[in-house]
Amino acid sequence: MSTTYYKLNVGKLPDELYRPEVPASQWLSRCETITSKTFPPNSLNTVDPIPFDVELERIIGIHIYMIGNVFPFLIVPFILLYALLPSSRIVIQCIFVYVFALGAVEVCIFKPYFRNKYNLKADVIHNGSKEGIKLYQYAFTERNTSKYLSAKFIWPSSLHRPAMESTPMLFAIVPHGVAPFGITTYPMWSKLF
Repeated sequence: MSTTYYKLNVGKLPDELYRPEVPASQWLSRCETITSKTFPPNSLNTVDPIPFDVELERIIGIHIYMIGNVFPFLIVPFILLYALLPSSRIVIQCIFVYVFALGAVEVCIFKPYFRNKYNLKADVIHNGSKEGIKLYQYAFTERNTSKYLSAKFIWPSSLHRPAMESTPMLFAIVPHGVAPFGITTYPMWSKLF
């Protein structure tokens, strides 16, 4: 008995489809299907080419993301080192300048640039509202990450719409670890499942 599998390359979706108002059916129409046990050789491990501006933003954006996760835990040790070990001051100052410079580039250059490129409205302040959270999933950082990762998702027909539309599901996503980038294509989950 063979099962049908669906594969969607979220990274290659046209930018005009990566929007909250686009119906799921337009994304699903771009799925590849296979009815055998395996996909063709090398069809899952390809890296799609991405524009230079997207790659540059992700190089800086990923640094900001990782530093943002660790930096709060380093503030107290940095203050203690700065106060107790004068020879560490220049290094600590350089680290702070580096972090704030990256943040400034992300917020002051990339944010307005990609909002314009992807025709995004200003950030939605969702205050926990369900609608605001759904809209914020389409931020430029999520779009660029799906391109940067060449994000491809595969699921069996038993999970394909409309089979599980009203059933809660739990997904395991790779890569997921210290840097959980596999989960950053949020719109794929909320739109299709």
